[in-house]
Amino acid sequence: MATAPRELGLLAVLAPAPALPMLPPEAHGEPVLVLVPVYTGDLTTADEVIEPLVALGEPLVNMVARTPWLRANSMLDAAAPYGKRMNLRGGYLPALSADVIDTLLRQAVTAPSHPGAASSFNLWCMGGAISEDVAEDATAFSREGAAWLWEAVNMWDVPDHDMRYEQWATNVSEVMRPHSLTNGYTNLTDDLGEAWRRGVHGSEAKHQRLRTVKTTWDPHNLLRHNKNIAPEAVAAPATNDGPRR
Repeated sequence: MATAPRELGLLAVLAPAPALPMLPPEAHGEPVLVLVPVYTGDLTTADEVIEPLVALGEPLVNMVARTPWLRANSMLDAAAPYGKRMNLRGGYLPALSADVIDTLLRQAVTAPSHPGAASSFNLWCMGGAISEDVAEDATAFSREGAAWLWEAVNMWDVPDHDMRYEQWATNVSEVMRPHSLTNGYTNLTDDLGEAWRRGVHGSEAKHQRLRTVKTTWDPHNLLRHNKNIAPEAVAAPATNDGPRR
């Protein structure tokens, strides 16, 4: 992907194979690597651009085809049905090193497993319009130094299993932290404290700009039930205790 044209995007998923009719029965439930390419360039060159991904191994099935965008954008909906209990963890990676891959594989084999539940690792390739078309300081959404975004996803049904899945997700976060950048996508983690909040959007200068915005528009921190950037201290309005006229 480092040398792929910007028109090619990729999601790589490490997960148990779903029981789909196009997959051989013996693969159902076994760990598989799913590559989801999206190519928006010249259709006459699509096969040539995607071929290096196909050549990484012998696919169990190749479903890549010309697809309307609405269908492509919803093709994974069945993997996350409504009503599931869910948690997410994630972060940015400067590269897919051998250590990162080994860590992800070790965590994948220890993921909890219950009927109707699923745990997966998603690797989203950064670059193109996401990282290159808009300057880092132009938005609160930081992308600096990120080649990949990793995402650990848990889905389950039974409330009694909450603690087990939460513990696994927390452990994944801890072992991945040494490999991850300090900036990141805030939706994919719990609030990790003041130091984390100061770095997750990128530079200290950006944090200060965001704090200025917060001070201007929400000086009393009404919108605080989030990964909160606190406003600067604001003096209370003076009280006039003199006689009324």
